Amino acid sequence: MFGLFGKKDKKKSKTAESSAASDEHVPTSSESVREAALAQFRTTQAELGEETIQAMQKALEFEEAKR
Repeated sequence: MFGLFGKKDKKKSKTAESSAASDEHVPTSSESVREAALAQFRTTQAELGEETIQAMQKALEFEEAKR
């Protein structure tokens, strides 16, 4: 926020304000973090489709069996 010799650095001040504003959407409680993660999981699951997920699970099982 303050630059060399105590002068206020306007560029840093603006970025600090904008980053604080962008942090508002970040969930703070553990329950809201969990809900956000589940929502993201459901979205990704819907985008991939059931067949792709099953193929990925089979590939993972195959890799684990190889070890």
